[in-house]
Amino acid sequence: MIDVLTPQDVKRLAETDRDVLEKGTRAFVSYVRGYKEHHCRFIFRFAKLDLRRLAVAFALLQLPKMSEASRARPFAMPPTH
Repeated sequence: MIDVLTPQDVKRLAETDRDVLEKGTRAFVSYVRGYKEHHCRFIFRFAKLDLRRLAVAFALLQLPKMSEASRARPFAMPPTH
C-alpha cells in the first residue's frame, strides 16, 4: 500500500527538514520564472497566477524574495485542521 502525504504532513516536513524547505523554494522560484517567461503568454497569464496558493502547494512557509513575488498580497500559511 502506498502512503499518501496530506498537506499538513508536507507542511510539518517542511518545518522540520530544512532540505525539504530549500528544495521547495528552489522549485517554486523555477516554476514561477518559467511560467512568467513562457512563450504562450496568452495561455499562461502571469497576472492571473495566484502566488500565495502556489506557495502553499510547494509547502513554503513564506514567499521567497524575488521580484515576481512583490506583486503578491502578504503571505500567511492557511491554518491546518
